Amino acid sequence: MKLKESTANMTAMAGKSTRCGASNRCERPSFNMMPQLAVGGETPNPRKLMVASARIAPESGFRSLFDGSRALVSQWRMFGPGKFDLRDGVIVTRPFGGIGLLAFPEGFGDFELRLQFFLDRIDDNSGVFVRFTNPLLGLATKELKRRAGEQKFFDPNNPAWNAVITGFEIQIDELAQPNDDDKNRTGAVYDIPTTPGGIMQNFTGRKRQARLNDWNDYSIKVAKTAAGDVYTVALNGEVTTTYTNSDAVRGRPVSDGADFGWIGLQSHTGRVGFRNIRIKA
Repeated sequence: MKLKESTANMTAMAGKSTRCGASNRCERPSFNMMPQLAVGGETPNPRKLMVASARIAPESGFRSLFDGSRALVSQWRMFGPGKFDLRDGVIVTRPFGGIGLLAFPEGFGDFELRLQFFLDRIDDNSGVFVRFTNPLLGLATKELKRRAGEQKFFDPNNPAWNAVITGFEIQIDELAQPNDDDKNRTGAVYDIPTTPGGIMQNFTGRKRQARLNDWNDYSIKVAKTAAGDVYTVALNGEVTTTYTNSDAVRGRPVSDGADFGWIGLQSHTGRVGFRNIRIKA
């Protein structure tokens, strides 16, 4: 059985970096506001998606960022290679050529983000980026460029890497690739150490695996405290990690400007489905 051929394919928007002044407030670039439409691509477990693509009404105080409709998905922006498909109310990753990013072009400060994701293979790899900077700005400071240079697979021609360098990824990877390290596991703040030797996250999610061939609930909270911004992640109702970020360069909020504090979805490997994305800010 195949899903009906009604795919919204969000292709990369062209843009160049802009200059930022000493205040780190940057001139906002303009870009095409309408994703292109195309048809094609497979989806994870089509039979399951057709049965389980029901919408969830946003809870009290929450706002829908994606409810399955073409109207809302058209507000998101694609950066980098690969594609994202809209099929029967589900955003489905279609990766190739490197990591891709589907970003919601609006900044947030403190928030709780709720969404559902779908895996049909244990080796699927994706994630949810939070608190990153508008990719069209590029890596605008020497410090950001230095950090990018420390990344083994950094691609200076792929704007999706901006989310990796300037924000945080809430990981989706049941195998914790490539070395079964908990900092790479579903429910973790990606690449933040889980063992002593620096600023750690308190990861407790090793035994809280995501369900395969079914929908999983993610809750991601960010709240400012005296010690820094506290990130709390819950998978299917159980907390998997907490992390306190005191890095002034990374994870900047919208109070620093409209180009900060964005959220987005990652396309990496495998077909991962997303639906019912809502936020309380």
